[in-house]
Parts: sequence; C-alpha cells; structure tokens
Amino acid sequence: MRKKWKEDSSVHLHGLRQVLEETRDFSAASAEASVKSWIERNGYNTGAVMNVFRLVIVGELRGPHLFDIIAWIGREETIKRIDRGLSVIAGEK
Repeated sequence: MRKKWKEDSSVHLHGLRQVLEETRDFSAASAEASVKSWIERNGYNTGAVMNVFRLVIVGELRGPHLFDIIAWIGREETIKRIDRGLSVIAGEK
C-alpha cells in the first residue's frame, strides 16, 4: 500500500468519500460516472486516485471492475473501507 500511497492520497480518499456519499444511485455505472466526473473537475490523475481507491476497497491492485465491487458491497461498506484505509495509513505515520 505504501508504494501507491502518495502525499495527496488522503485528500483523494476524503473527496471520494464525499462524492460516494452524495451519489444517489449507487449502481456501478452511476458511481463510476460521479467519480470520474469529480476526478476530471479537480484535475486529478485518474490512475493515482483509482489505485488508492482500489487498495482501500479490495486490498489489491487487480481484480474485477472496482465499480461493480462497490455496487455489490454497497455504500455503507464502501465508506467503511475508505475510513478504515484512512485510519490505517494515518496510524503508520
């Protein structure tokens, strides 16, 4: 996780958390559109954001489509995993 965690990763995750909390339709397509729009609006590097997002959700950099996973586990579990990732990495510093 440390290899992919950058100085601005926690900022990205806090922003992702907010975007996902505000996404009414938590289907894979809707969540993906919301997140990608947010990334574009903020001028973030898509790879950097998505890698750290995937790490906190599944613990790996590979696997099924990330937005299918979050739609399946649901908003509440997705937010819990983001929060857990933020607290774990903060505890290591």
